[in-house]
Amino acid sequence: MPILLILISALLILLAGCFTAPLEEEPGYTPGCIEGTMARPMVCCEDPEGELIGDPISPNICDELCMPFNTVDWYAWANVQVVLTTWVDSEEVELATTVTDANGDYLFSDVPPGINYIITAICPTDEEFVIKDVVEELVEGETYDAGIGIADTESTVLALCLEGLGEIGLDSYLLNLDDFRSHDYYDEVIEEV
Repeated sequence: MPILLILISALLILLAGCFTAPLEEEPGYTPGCIEGTMARPMVCCEDPEGELIGDPISPNICDELCMPFNTVDWYAWANVQVVLTTWVDSEEVELATTVTDANGDYLFSDVPPGINYIITAICPTDEEFVIKDVVEELVEGETYDAGIGIADTESTVLALCLEGLGEIGLDSYLLNLDDFRSHDYYDEVIEEV
């Protein structure tokens, strides 16, 4: 009789384990969000899918290289794919992909806190043409507004520098962006891009 009682108890314990839902693991942090608006110059990337919308975004981005046009107008870029990446151990890690809405806005949610994330919009008809931005720091549980500054040649250069260093083995979270900005050739590289 005691063996039968032990077997029935063991069977009940086994069945109870089969019918209970496992606890969801907590990630150990509160995820954040990254939001912004993707824009591009009118003169680049023939894109029948991604529409340029609204009035030019201010300020117009231009320098002596824009001559004879004097200005290059940047417009919000609707319906374009935007990718969020970082670099770890010489590998580019794609964290998320989204598409801009009708106003050119994008949102990445459930992003782990970190620094130096790279946001990239790729022209669907010319993969060589990209606009990039850098999320310098995403604080736990907060929303990073990448739309405060327009993704332009400067942010693209900064992102390309991060990617280049990632390719040679430096993790994104180890890099100090102020070191790039203070480099003697930083402005010259931006003008070239």
